[in-house]
Amino acid sequence: MKLSNGRNLQSPKGMVTRPTTSRVRFAVMNKLQHKLLHARWLDLFCGSGIMSCEALLAGVKAVVAMDKEYNPVVTSTYNLQITQKCINYPSSIAVCKTDSLHWLDTQVGHVRPFDIIYIDPPYSDGVYEIILYKIAQYRWLNSNGIVVVECDNSTFPFDDQVWNLLDRRNYGKTILLYLSLRVQHHDGTGSKLLQKVL
Repeated sequence: MKLSNGRNLQSPKGMVTRPTTSRVRFAVMNKLQHKLLHARWLDLFCGSGIMSCEALLAGVKAVVAMDKEYNPVVTSTYNLQITQKCINYPSSIAVCKTDSLHWLDTQVGHVRPFDIIYIDPPYSDGVYEIILYKIAQYRWLNSNGIVVVECDNSTFPFDDQVWNLLDRRNYGKTILLYLSLRVQHHDGTGSKLLQKVL
């Protein structure tokens, strides 16, 4: 498994994973190129961490990545650390062994919101809707932020009353959805988005 700069990365040992293809990785980085510089990046279900590594190379200043399994956490930590050595600007990385839903619930107020959130769970897990719900509910996305969802062609996992579909791209069986929050301002009683979601 190779990064766009040619550096070899590790794959999680003893696990059947579905690494994001180089074609899809290139498409995401190209699409987001004007938003990546100095951005805060959250990688849910990080696997090998290769998407976060590409984001580091593209200029993000902070990466938080997570997976609930031990081997992906070890692998993604290693991959991110060697990628960090390839760049010449300050950056921070944090890799957590945790369930993404639990993290979104418990870290509110402890971790600042993000500019880009990447969601790539196992396609069959059926967690897209609840993940997007929690991102909106707890305001994990900055006002001009983007959520990128990697899913298969049988899934269209978002509430169009809450999320605005900026773009949809097909790459074989893989679909990329680029989403932003429809309502991003607040009124005197709280977020209109929260009123809509809750």
